[in-house]
Amino acid sequence: MLPLLLVSLGILYVNRSLDFETSPKYFLSIECSRKGSSSLSDMTTIVVNITDINEHRPRFPKDLYSVRVLENAFVGDVVLTVSATDEDGPLNSAITYSLVGGNQLGHFDIHPKKGELQVAKALDWEQVSHVGGAQSELIRAE
Repeated sequence: MLPLLLVSLGILYVNRSLDFETSPKYFLSIECSRKGSSSLSDMTTIVVNITDINEHRPRFPKDLYSVRVLENAFVGDVVLTVSATDEDGPLNSAITYSLVGGNQLGHFDIHPKKGELQVAKALDWEQVSHVGGAQSELIRAE
């Protein structure tokens, strides 16, 4: 059953939710005829294009990623690649990655499109103020 309703006045109503990801387009065949005479009629097709909206946020498959990086890693080395998915259609599913916390010393950077966490400057274990030389980075996907 279509989520659209055409009444006798020629008004097209939406009678339930539309979802671009389920059906981005509807084709309606409309016939008009003169009352009492089926020989005087005409047909047309209406195409209803549904516009995608950004209704889903990106999701990482894991809540926590862990990686060990040696302090002699080179600037530019990729130490981790993260990937998120977005259930929106192609216009609204492009994902941009950014570091939003934990990078006070600026040791890491993330590629905004690839999700690659890279060494941004020389690492020094003694410089890291966290217990045991650990450093946490918070990555956002939008």
